[in-house]
Amino acid sequence: MRSVRGALVALVVLIAAVLVNSIYIGKVSRELMDKIEQVEGEDAALLCDEYERIFEEFKKAERIISLTVSHDDLTNIEEGFAEIIGAARAGGEVGLSTVKSRLADALEHLGRLSGINIDSIF
Repeated sequence: MRSVRGALVALVVLIAAVLVNSIYIGKVSRELMDKIEQVEGEDAALLCDEYERIFEEFKKAERIISLTVSHDDLTNIEEGFAEIIGAARAGGEVGLSTVKSRLADALEHLGRLSGINIDSIF
C-alpha cells in the first residue's frame, strides 16, 4: 500500500511539473513573438537594439526552457535571432521581414510543441 501511495504522489508531481512547464514555455514564446511582431521602423540601429534586447530576454528564459526542450529547437531560435540582428544591422528591409517571419515561426513551433497536445506526445 505504501508503494502505491508513493507512485501516486510521484505521478501527481510529474503531471504538475509538465503542466507548469507547458504553461511557462507557451507564455514565454507568445510574449517573445508579440515583441518581435511589434518591432518596426526605419532606423537600423534602433531595430538592432530592440532585437538584441528581445534576444537577451530569450537567453534568460532559455536557462529554464533548455531543461525540457530539444537543443535543435533552441538552436533554430538562436540562429533566427542572429539572422534578424544581422539583417537589422545591414538595414535590409526585405531580408528583415523574411527572417522575422522565420523567427516567429520557430517561436510558434516551440510554443506548440511545449503544449499538451498530440504533437508533443508523439
